[in-house]
Amino acid sequence: MPRRGRPRSTRGIVPFDVLAYSPPDHAVLDTSYVVEALLSGQTYHEACAEALEHVVELSSRVSYSSLLELELVEAGYQVALRDQYGKHWKRARRDGRARRRASRIAEEALESWSELVNLGFDRVEASQVAGAVPGLMDRYALGSYDAVHAATALAVRADGLLALDTAFAGIPQSRLIIHTVSAKASRMRAIRASNKHAGG
Repeated sequence: MPRRGRPRSTRGIVPFDVLAYSPPDHAVLDTSYVVEALLSGQTYHEACAEALEHVVELSSRVSYSSLLELELVEAGYQVALRDQYGKHWKRARRDGRARRRASRIAEEALESWSELVNLGFDRVEASQVAGAVPGLMDRYALGSYDAVHAATALAVRADGLLALDTAFAGIPQSRLIIHTVSAKASRMRAIRASNKHAGG
């Protein structure tokens, strides 16, 4: 039976793991999304990798912050340590065996990323948007790294930010459209619904 009444508001949160997904014309990629897309053992790898293929094929422009590349190396280390030590991974950072595996994962991720970048992605230096970061942190309760990615998306006037980090939902729909997995969409919409900055 067709649903009656007003259609449910998306609040500017767009799931990319649905059949009717349409990538933004100008996409900015957050590290949380890229890590899932590139590292096969991650929870949302298949959905993110498939969405990335669509973005590459259909988006007229893809941008990213230079910070992403450093975060990608860190993510490789964390994945290796979590796999080997579970919840105690932070204590095992000095373990030489784990570091060797972590280094391999990071190198593989960077190689895959380099291949993507060579397709013509636009690199935005973090220093170019640094002036906007403190304000975004203060107004939307973002961490410094998330604020860099948000500032990048706002600076280049992107049509959408591909991300899995729910913290970005603190930024109102009028400023940022977020493309994410369906499993994160409800939480992001709830955050936006309760956000006192919803007007901008």
